[in-house]
Amino acid sequence: MSSPPLSQRSRGRRRAHELRRLLRTTPVAGGPVQLQRSNATALALSPAGDTLYVALGGGNLIVPFAVASGSGGLTEGMPAVSGGGVNAIAVSPDGALLAATNSATNSVETFTLDAMTGAPTAADSQVTGNGPTGLVFSPDS
Repeated sequence: MSSPPLSQRSRGRRRAHELRRLLRTTPVAGGPVQLQRSNATALALSPAGDTLYVALGGGNLIVPFAVASGSGGLTEGMPAVSGGGVNAIAVSPDGALLAATNSATNSVETFTLDAMTGAPTAADSQVTGNGPTGLVFSPDS
């Protein structure tokens, strides 16, 4: 797997930074979401904007949240277990796949995403070089 061009990685980092800022500063109906887990390490929003995925490196989980249209309220879904040290996630442009890097297991995993609920289901895992820390789908994937 070749590395994406720097401009694509920069856009992905910028988008993730914007999502983190929005989650910290935008009030949602019912107040902020309190995760009863540790170490939120990455965020990814589905292309339709209806599901927010949160990577929890400390719990090796990827948690989907349904995003209510209009209010932006979040409803936690069923998490998927990821390899050790999940630290980056990305959703494919068609919204069918989610990929995650795992620094503790030196791997990249893919998950299929349920078209109705957005729930991730493990599909594949590949060993990479030491400590992968980021990924992005190409616009034509």
